[in-house]
Amino acid sequence: MESEEAFSLKGRRMENRYHAAGKQNKTAVKWNAFCLLLIIGVASVPLMTNYLLEGNDLMVSLGRIEAVKQGIGNVFPIRTGVWPTADYGYGAASFQADVFYVIPALLRFLGAEPATAYKLFLFLANLLTALIAFCCFRKCFGRTDAAMAGSMLYTWCPCRLDAIYISGNLGETAAWIFLPLIMSGLIRLYTMEQDQAEYGKLWIPLTVGFSLLALSSTSILTVTLGMTLFILLLMGKRSLGRQIFLVLGRTAAAFMLINAWFLIPMLLRLQDAENVQILLPADFQSMGTYLVQYLSIFQWGGRGTSYFENGLAGTRAMAPGAAVIALVLIRLWGMYIGKYQEKSGETVLGNRLLPVCLLLIFLSSCSFPWDFFQDRNMICSILLSFLQSPTKWAIPVCLSLVMVAGITLGQTAGQEGEKRCRILILAVTVVSVGTTQFFIGNVLKTAACIWPQAGNLNPVPMPFVTEESMVWRLSELISAVAVCGCVVMSIVRGRNRVKEV
Repeated sequence: MESEEAFSLKGRRMENRYHAAGKQNKTAVKWNAFCLLLIIGVASVPLMTNYLLEGNDLMVSLGRIEAVKQGIGNVFPIRTGVWPTADYGYGAASFQADVFYVIPALLRFLGAEPATAYKLFLFLANLLTALIAFCCFRKCFGRTDAAMAGSMLYTWCPCRLDAIYISGNLGETAAWIFLPLIMSGLIRLYTMEQDQAEYGKLWIPLTVGFSLLALSSTSILTVTLGMTLFILLLMGKRSLGRQIFLVLGRTAAAFMLINAWFLIPMLLRLQDAENVQILLPADFQSMGTYLVQYLSIFQWGGRGTSYFENGLAGTRAMAPGAAVIALVLIRLWGMYIGKYQEKSGETVLGNRLLPVCLLLIFLSSCSFPWDFFQDRNMICSILLSFLQSPTKWAIPVCLSLVMVAGITLGQTAGQEGEKRCRILILAVTVVSVGTTQFFIGNVLKTAACIWPQAGNLNPVPMPFVTEESMVWRLSELISAVAVCGCVVMSIVRGRNRVKEV
């Protein structure tokens, strides 16, 4: 038996280890918080000015904010319509849920100026994007450093920064916040063991992600659903499990019921050919991208959608960034030399995401025969009205490539060692910082400035949709019942967990 002195010494050692582990955890938390603040700060540099950058949809976004502000307390749910005299190909005239416009509208309601409310929403979007991406990627990659690098690459993605500062569409800006929720759920769908109790609950983050996406932007929802379908098809037999069917079935049912209040009215409005024609550009195919846009290292902050307008410098930044492309090339080389031949779900998914990206790149390009679908029939016109432009497919391309980069970083430590993994993350950070600062600098140089102090803000007035049919009201009732059912179910499950403990 141990003496009292030896037992006391053992207890002190255990206590010292406990305190050391606590200090180490606090240090790690502080370091993670510092990195996240740095990521958010770099992405928010254009907000540190006393003027607004003139985005393509800026005035429409400001108009929606003002409309939602006026509707608070007067109309529920708040739905903004379009003017019948709107030009063709005007994507901002699409029927949207406008839920996240409530945040800047509340700031306006509390007395904030339009420019201040707009900038605060963009800062909040950067903050939530970095935080949610970090949390989701940590679940996917299993490493904090790889998750932080993934959050950096995603938050600083040129395609995302283009949507914020060059497009100025708050709906698409909000959609970028929730894309990692969907990708995280899809990755865990193939990397988790299907006999785990948590596997059957994957429909919850998928439903939440798709629902928040539907409330943000219908065009990004459409291309994300397309990406999800390609992943399911290219994963082959791994997508045929009974548990996967159950998860996807629950996700689809819950998504349709919860969002019926918006989806049903939107589809009913699209039965009118005039509402569809407003959204269709005259030449849909010419608005596509070119492969060189994805491979470009330095982004010039262009505003056009056509390569022929002013060359590469004049096109919008539809790219994931040079650091992401470098990691993808490293993975391709590893696949060529046989490094990623394991049959684990993570490796297979990382490899299969590459052909998914190729399909999405083809859909986003001018080479895809979109002319075949234009003016073909009403169904094709509705599909194109959802997309608004082939460049929308660049968004899931960038998301998928960032995930491939993150998976590559996570697997580097196991195959090359911790030291090489840290060197690779450092190199990725340096490249990403340099190229991001170059792009943001070009955006600030080339964008036109709007001075709110001089009264240069002219928001586009947006009308309310006040006449609602009985079908609309019924759809709202379905969504209300579905949401209440989900809340009750979560409360019951929470109580059952407490009883088990």
